Amino acid sequence: MSTEVTAPARPELSAVFDPATCSEIRRRYGDLDEYARPAVFSAALEPSRFALRKWLDHEVGRLDADGRAHVLNRLRGADSHSAALAELTGLALLRDAGGFTVALDPELDGLTPDLLAYDAVSNAPVLIAEVWTRSVSIDVVKAQRGWTALRKAVAKIRVPALLSVSVSDLDRSDPPGKIERDRIVDHLRTHLPRCLETGWMTTCHGLTFEVVGRTQQSVRLLPVSTSRSIDRDHVVDAIETKVSRYRKLAERLALPLLVLLATEPRTGLDAAVVGDVLAGKNMVVVNFDRSTVGSMKTRNLTLRKTNAPPVFSQALSAVGFIDVHDGHDAELTIWPIVGSRRQLPAFADDPRVRVLAHVGVEVTSSPPSLPTA
Repeated sequence: MSTEVTAPARPELSAVFDPATCSEIRRRYGDLDEYARPAVFSAALEPSRFALRKWLDHEVGRLDADGRAHVLNRLRGADSHSAALAELTGLALLRDAGGFTVALDPELDGLTPDLLAYDAVSNAPVLIAEVWTRSVSIDVVKAQRGWTALRKAVAKIRVPALLSVSVSDLDRSDPPGKIERDRIVDHLRTHLPRCLETGWMTTCHGLTFEVVGRTQQSVRLLPVSTSRSIDRDHVVDAIETKVSRYRKLAERLALPLLVLLATEPRTGLDAAVVGDVLAGKNMVVVNFDRSTVGSMKTRNLTLRKTNAPPVFSQALSAVGFIDVHDGHDAELTIWPIVGSRRQLPAFADDPRVRVLAHVGVEVTSSPPSLPTA
């Protein structure tokens, strides 16, 4: 069961995010807008994530020396943090809520699946688990940094104006590049001093700037975020990729294969989306808020027959979704696959793990071909 953890009145000492690591993370990403910062920034530095840091210290401390060094490097990296966190959370859930003994990154026949679960009594292997984490796309990361660069550029204008920005060219969704950014700054520097009344607007390079308030000294641009989306194909492709890599290993060892899905914040993926995809629904989720500008990113999507579940190899025993939260309060939802060759081992009775009724996903004895890029 989850327990409430109260943040300390003074900065805590963390083994995972030690002072030197925190200083480096702050140096690299502290000047970025909140939406542009990687998930590791919040995990390492935000007071509200104290419970996560305490849980991480405990979990990493349980690993052997080699595992600890490997996981520490990944947890501290911007590109690898979320995946490492999801794998560590999956390990803890299978161990504490599932009732298994669990190895992280074991070597099996030249492959290293993320997790291998053993029966707690006989110590016989009973389950291979692979973890896939939905990350914010590199296009979104680049766009967020571009909008941050625009905010920093206009902040050099010594005019006390608070500005919002919107896209006047509906075909545009990307932030301006360096040349456009310089021209926008010149344009605002020329026009803003004469027009500081609220509601005044000007357009430059497809962006419309509006005065919405006053500042103390310099121009400040309200935060800008980029839309993020996930659809049925993302989920199915992720599962198929994991199955294609570990199908033969699971068959050789006669073990069930569980694919666990997880996500970074604000990608749109959650347990409800996974459940709908497995039920055969055509799912498209777009994540945006009041600071999102521009048109939504386009992506080709193959629409399937309604309620036509995806087809997977019979080597796949189940699909799961990890709600990571702050680690100690993580939850796991599992959908066993109808007709799979091997059923999951029995899980302990724990409210953190929900094993749902078998989903009506068709299975095939041969692996489906992966989509081409």
